[in-house]
Amino acid sequence: MQMNPIQALRSFRRHWTAESPWTLRSKQFIATVVPDRVLMELKKRYYLSLLRADADELMEIDVRALPRLIKSGDFAIDVGAFVGFYSQRLSRLVGPGGQVWSFEPVPATFEILTASLRGLGLTNVCAFPYALSDRDGTATMEVPRFTGGGESWWDARIVDEDRRDGLRRFAVTRKRLDSLLATNDRAVAFVKIDAEYHELHCIHGALDTLRRWHPVVQVETLGDVDAPGSDLNALASVLCGLGYSPHRFDGDRFHLRRPGEHQQNLFFMCGHHTDAL
Repeated sequence: MQMNPIQALRSFRRHWTAESPWTLRSKQFIATVVPDRVLMELKKRYYLSLLRADADELMEIDVRALPRLIKSGDFAIDVGAFVGFYSQRLSRLVGPGGQVWSFEPVPATFEILTASLRGLGLTNVCAFPYALSDRDGTATMEVPRFTGGGESWWDARIVDEDRRDGLRRFAVTRKRLDSLLATNDRAVAFVKIDAEYHELHCIHGALDTLRRWHPVVQVETLGDVDAPGSDLNALASVLCGLGYSPHRFDGDRFHLRRPGEHQQNLFFMCGHHTDAL
């Protein structure tokens, strides 16, 4: 059966999965024959095309919750922006009178992010090449490898120990959100954190901001919230101590999270947030 161009593109995306052998072999071949700068330009065009498509199927289901949480004129923060999928949605929701701060510490990804923001004309988004953390200074990030040998830049993360395992590592600038907002008088309405197991550190570096503005906080849940001693459990305890409660979104409504429930993202909200839903 012949496919039309749209069906062909969707089929290509389904098979071009990060860990498929075909994908890894293709990427490895391309990397050996295409110069780095040419490859970077191809990546910029590819991700810009995805962003322009702006299709919900390319996003997490939780992105559907954003219109209920963010209004025109708001100030939103995107921690772990990658190439700009969330930043684009946030930009549209806050409008010309609002502002979005996007943080992406991986240099190559940051270059794609800034190119995407320019290509989309998102003038209300400011991009920063920082890893948000619990202190200011420098940090080391590493790039994990897939089983087949390809590198997963999407999953690049901060590491504290110096391990000799052959993974690619690089230095980045780390900042506390509180430091960056020290002279800011604009209320922060929303913070999304996708920091690859560094979410607790991001929260510790934003305590003044959270106490002052009590924004909605969306956190990617890599781990078990209920596991005693885990970073995610500690994060939930810190936020609950500030008056927050964890909620999950089912694609249509928010529900107060109960022990044992698992979700890709949790939304931590205070009473005035839930009253407004």
